[in-house]
Amino acid sequence: MVGKKTAPVTMIEFADPQCPYCRQYELETLPAIIKEYVRTGKVKLVYFGVPIIGANSEQGLRAVYAAGIQNKLWNFSHLLYRSQGAENSGWITDDLLRRIGDSIPGVDTAKMMADRQSANVDGTLAAAEQQATNARVNQTPTFFAGPTGGTLQQIPLTALSIDAFRPTLDALVK
Repeated sequence: MVGKKTAPVTMIEFADPQCPYCRQYELETLPAIIKEYVRTGKVKLVYFGVPIIGANSEQGLRAVYAAGIQNKLWNFSHLLYRSQGAENSGWITDDLLRRIGDSIPGVDTAKMMADRQSANVDGTLAAAEQQATNARVNQTPTFFAGPTGGTLQQIPLTALSIDAFRPTLDALVK
């Protein structure tokens, strides 16, 4: 999660590290959402990584969640998307994951690499997959938003631009 725990609106992202549309959202739209909604205390963001594209997706998600144990999930995810290669090409390697970990201040890369196979990461990955199943998520990225503690609805998107998110988020935060 990023943002104030008490933010009045929660937005959930279901994402796959190999998904080129997730990359587009991460690099082009997420910074504006953070600036306009998260830093102003209006929205908190929750990340659910799901390995929809292939086995290499799970390898990446395990590293994202292991970085999350050190409170660096969002930093790691961002850099993984910046390094994204072609789907199912094997681009998510241990060497890449180590380089990303080493580039983030405060990350104990050796611990992160070991934690990928921990019960904590197993549980987090299983919980994210269960959330995706419950929400009937069959593609990434998929977003839900609503009042914190209330029912979240899928955001009807026709594009991944900030302008596509504003109507839903603005209606929820007013």
